[in-house]
Amino acid sequence: MYVIHEWLERYEVNSKGHAATSDKDLRAGPLKYVRLKVHGHSQSNGYRRLLGIAQGRAMEVFGIFCKLLEIAGDSGAGQRGVLRVERDGSPANIDDLAFLLSVSKSKVEYAVKVLCDKRLCWLANSESSNPAGILGSPGQYNTIQDNSNQVKVKAKQSKSMDLEGFGGFWAEYPKKKSKQDARVAWKKIGPELKEVILEAVRKHKQTHDWVKENGQFVPNAATWLNGRRWEDEILDTDLEVNHGNQRKADGTTGDEIPYAGAKKSLPVLGGGQGL
Repeated sequence: MYVIHEWLERYEVNSKGHAATSDKDLRAGPLKYVRLKVHGHSQSNGYRRLLGIAQGRAMEVFGIFCKLLEIAGDSGAGQRGVLRVERDGSPANIDDLAFLLSVSKSKVEYAVKVLCDKRLCWLANSESSNPAGILGSPGQYNTIQDNSNQVKVKAKQSKSMDLEGFGGFWAEYPKKKSKQDARVAWKKIGPELKEVILEAVRKHKQTHDWVKENGQFVPNAATWLNGRRWEDEILDTDLEVNHGNQRKADGTTGDEIPYAGAKKSLPVLGGGQGL
């Protein structure tokens, strides 16, 4: 079963047509539109990650994803976020999606593979056979509608496993302040992103901004998580090992301090013979 990752937080709409902030007061019928953040002329971090994965086929994958959002929104409240054959129908497979989008099966397979990549996580392939909608992020209780009954289901990841994951993050993160705030921020994050975040922390720890002044400019963990800073692009020139080592044409780095007592060499007199 294919589900749109973080559907509630990123795409859902409430009864007033505004961004949904919880699973309460959602628009009852199928959505007339879904939310997409406008980045204008700039490229979002997510789009840059898509370019890095799909490269020349990035726009093809992005176009398919936009249509998948429309399919996921074409259901009643509590059912949205899941890719279905039709309203209140069974979950759609690759063949179904190819038919609905009128594109080849191979293109859908490629797009789904890219969208489910852990570096992107725009789409998730759930092993659950329950066709009910997934509204929130893992780690929360999500309200779903199955036929005419409202039921509460708990995310698969248990609290103990979530706390264990936080322990690994907290041990890795260099700034040990506001731990409880960081724990709250960590619980909002889906399990499929946590290894990505740990890898990002390891790389950020090698940057000049995090190393200089003994880590004085490292943000609090909660601030870093809530700002989704693991998505920040890190260039080779940002790494501490490369910082300040850009050599000029004369072979210097610009960091050399001239010796105040240095003198220019004088020409040797007498054809190279001593006086």
